[in-house]
Amino acid sequence: MRVLSRLGLVLTAARASSGLDASDDTLVLLQTKSAVIQEDGHVPVVDTSLDKAFKGSPPDCQPALRMDIGKSTVVYSNLGNMGPDSGPEGILYRNVLADSGDEIDLHVSALSSYTPKQPQGNGKVASFGRINVATGTNVATKFSFYESGTQTPVIMKPFTMSFVDLDEQRDEGMGREYITIMDEHEYILTKSSTVLVTREDGQTTFSSSTYGSGQDNPRGAMALTKAQKDKSVQVVFPEIASFSVTLTAGAHPAHWSGNSRNILFAGQTNMWCEPDEPLPTGALCASMECPSGFKQKGKKKLAGVFCAGEDCTVEDDTKTCCTADLCSNTRLLTLSDDNIIRNNLGNQGPDSGAEGILFNDVFPHRGETIKMLLSAAEGYEKATKATNNARGNIASINLVTGGRADLTFKFFDENDKPVKVGPFYISFLDFDEHQKEGKAREYLTINSFKKYVLDDNTVVRAIATNDDESSMTFHSTTFGIGKDNVRNSKKLTDEQKTKAVSVLIGKGKQFTARFEVSPVRGSSGRFLQIAGATNQVC
Repeated sequence: MRVLSRLGLVLTAARASSGLDASDDTLVLLQTKSAVIQEDGHVPVVDTSLDKAFKGSPPDCQPALRMDIGKSTVVYSNLGNMGPDSGPEGILYRNVLADSGDEIDLHVSALSSYTPKQPQGNGKVASFGRINVATGTNVATKFSFYESGTQTPVIMKPFTMSFVDLDEQRDEGMGREYITIMDEHEYILTKSSTVLVTREDGQTTFSSSTYGSGQDNPRGAMALTKAQKDKSVQVVFPEIASFSVTLTAGAHPAHWSGNSRNILFAGQTNMWCEPDEPLPTGALCASMECPSGFKQKGKKKLAGVFCAGEDCTVEDDTKTCCTADLCSNTRLLTLSDDNIIRNNLGNQGPDSGAEGILFNDVFPHRGETIKMLLSAAEGYEKATKATNNARGNIASINLVTGGRADLTFKFFDENDKPVKVGPFYISFLDFDEHQKEGKAREYLTINSFKKYVLDDNTVVRAIATNDDESSMTFHSTTFGIGKDNVRNSKKLTDEQKTKAVSVLIGKGKQFTARFEVSPVRGSSGRFLQIAGATNQVC
């Protein structure tokens, strides 16, 4: 790496004063009118607005000089008058320089409208301050320093404010976190940083570029792992009494987005200073053996992520270290003639007794018996000579042309108590219709799912029935007859895949779907084929 000087001001990573080996080049400190040229010649936008007199390494590595949010006390939390506390606006941190002997408070106030989703989490967590921001919104804030218990401003000596864990949702750019600094400053990033930097109208904006969730959050300001350092920025301010920062959470319209992001901030971190706190001693998630039906999360997501204790356990660490293995036998929905206890959908027979088709042990590799009741609301009618059945792990439900079936799928344990299952795939197969286009057309509307999968060459049309796409209608577009029905859910042909949709159902006790067939003269009914995960997704 080499440094390009602009207007005669040059600064590289001055680290000797920090107590670390100055030959270590894992960090770069960027200052006024300076740009760092990478080996590939790329020049990032790094203009800052510093006075010439303010330069050098961050001055607050010693504990006595370091801001420590973790040792402060949150007196009240009411940013933007959005609670959870009542009374004065803002968040007041009492005594943020606890080891210095100086009693100084930090007050964070909202300068614009503020929209949180979880304001009860505002304040602090571990050694970090935390502010919740709803996706698709931003809030302009002011960080001000006062003599403790008063409204008397304090001019701080040069100090560091770090913004850590800058990440976003799974879909690139969705729910992206942005930190925009308006006042003069320097900033520090790792050379392998995933934080993006832009400069516009005299402001510097730092933003995320990689996925993250609460499970990979750092444990302490002086205990960041390498992956956590790469998602952080340290901002170094000169002698000031306050500074302004805008916190933004990018939009994410999907219903599974979580609807908000938590912005974490602290004083100095071990990104620049040697850690003076014990590093996490727990086992790494990468060492965990996940339980049946789960698998380890990807290596990038687990980088630097620890289990709760010295050993990883199923009880404490499954959510942190593991993700659902959707193609495991444990999660395979199985519907066969052998496990039908009662066949009486809509009281249409062939069995008598209570309404519905009751399947026994629909997850046979789960280790516990789970029953599934498929029921139809009043008004369901099948063709006169048709019989609902299950063969080859595929259930077939008949519906008279021009009819509608409002279906409910409910799950019970062996004692007939409702039980949560999932996530798992359920597949709907053989979407086709009469040879006259649009006649006897098959429609399926399904609600409250996680996602759906169609073949790249699908002939099934998908239509969102609401704005957030949490309800979708799928319908046929091509002719088909009984001879081309699916016989084996694990051996769909390429053509059969084009007529199928696989739907991922989240964890729950039940879900609903609507099956409809448009009318046609001379046709008695159509079959909806239902299976678990097929070779379309597994």
